[in-house]
Amino acid sequence: GDRVTGDHQVVVEGIGDPMAVKVCNKTYSFPDELSPCADHECSHICIPTKTSYRCACPGTGGLVLGTDGTSCVEPQQFLLIADLTEIKLVGLVPPDRHAYPIVQVNDLYSNIAALTYDPESKMVYFSDVGCQSIMRAFLNGTGLQVVYTGTGVSDGMNIDPVNRYLYWTDGERGTIERMELDGGEDSHEVLLQGLDQPRAIVVVPETNYMYWTTWGVNASVQR
Repeated sequence: GDRVTGDHQVVVEGIGDPMAVKVCNKTYSFPDELSPCADHECSHICIPTKTSYRCACPGTGGLVLGTDGTSCVEPQQFLLIADLTEIKLVGLVPPDRHAYPIVQVNDLYSNIAALTYDPESKMVYFSDVGCQSIMRAFLNGTGLQVVYTGTGVSDGMNIDPVNRYLYWTDGERGTIERMELDGGEDSHEVLLQGLDQPRAIVVVPETNYMYWTTWGVNASVQR
């Protein structure tokens, strides 16, 4: 078919259930006209367009396209999105609307639910309710490790950056739990029990309060 006009015609028929198709040549001759990317200024990836080119950043690595449109840089402000088996990063400063998959968990049962970020270590912490674990990784996708196992359904998570604690809710067990960010599983403790489906949680170090939502019979915000 013609990519410009959309005109098309049948080339081969009567061949059952065709799947893949490819045009092949025994030899290949490069066109006389140079690619728009032959003399580009992109720091990482150059993508040809009809009239010129545009720059892009690698799918993983924690980089976004800078304001100059050519350089891939670490974002100063960003949005993190939990998307089943991936955590995606969207640049806010500088703005880059592409969602880069910075963390990919390839377990068949994975289901990433809650996440939070520690600006001191530059690590993202997240719960995998499918694998019943809490994990962490750097923004560039490296250093992926399990920090706690045996969780139920952890749909809420928050960090106390001052006292260096990770807090999470467990809606299945009706608990709020925490552990030291660098203390390992031995530092784990259950703070509250008997809650009715706790979910989102926020910790305010200045007042020593934590706030959480419940999704039970009487939905509420508590502290």
